[in-house]
Amino acid sequence: MTIYLPVIPEAVIAMLATTRLGAIHSVVFAGFGSPALAERIVDAGSRVVVTADVAYRKGKTIQLKEIVDAALKAPNPVEKVIVLERGIQEPPGKKGRDLSWEEALELGKSVTADVVATSSTPP
Repeated sequence: MTIYLPVIPEAVIAMLATTRLGAIHSVVFAGFGSPALAERIVDAGSRVVVTADVAYRKGKTIQLKEIVDAALKAPNPVEKVIVLERGIQEPPGKKGRDLSWEEALELGKSVTADVVATSSTPP
């Protein structure tokens, strides 16, 4: 999973949720443009990207979802894009691929898994 979010609580939530599932995540700085993001998605083999529609930086609005869409024009393994809506307008979406943050949370409510305790120190 690639996490392409600004510095917001949902970024930490996405990281912890991915770890809880036992999956691997790659956090990509939300200041990177589409070519750098595309390269990191492919290198990580990410099938899911978590992003926000917009980020706010130095009084400007950055269209993160548009950057993700541009990055995904190149060949990639991505199957789903989860979009946290922060802006006023509904972000552009690709049917069958994109889910809102709320839709993803709703889908996850029915999923249960046992937690396996592991040691954080090497044997």
